Amino acid sequence: MAGNIANASPAGDTLPVLYARDAKCIIESVDGNREVAIANLITSPGRTSLKNDELIKEIVIPATSFNFYRYKKVGTRKALALSKLSFVGLANVKNDIITDIRIAFGAVAPTVVRRLELEAGIISKNIADLSVISDKIVEGYSNFIRPINDQRSSMEYRKEVSLRLFEDFLRSLQK
Repeated sequence: MAGNIANASPAGDTLPVLYARDAKCIIESVDGNREVAIANLITSPGRTSLKNDELIKEIVIPATSFNFYRYKKVGTRKALALSKLSFVGLANVKNDIITDIRIAFGAVAPTVVRRLELEAGIISKNIADLSVISDKIVEGYSNFIRPINDQRSSMEYRKEVSLRLFEDFLRSLQK
């Protein structure tokens, strides 16, 4: 996983999960250690805020549990293939109220797409209300999903499939 982080590829399979789980990295150098949230460590494709004399010593993943979860990697093959896109949805629903939700998309922007302000707009909603507000929520994420065209897939395909995976996750909360 440290290699996935240090490589900082938008298509890194573990990155959306680490973003959604609020992972932090313990960075070590001869000067000591520092703790950095993964979202602050990866700055752009292939770039991190690691200094030349630093390495990732540890990855800290909070032990939060969720009663709804989904991970989907879309690739050319089931294994050993770079992601065309990936999606992570985590949620806690208690008495039909969404108490926590985490959404992350990989390979659809220069870095993993996770929008805390959009998640905050979903928290405290009754799951019955999702069908009424889901178009607005999906539109909110659509503004941040800006994939590229490359040899693996088109930007239109990546965006459409990402948003459909998200919609499907929202529907799964209502069942």
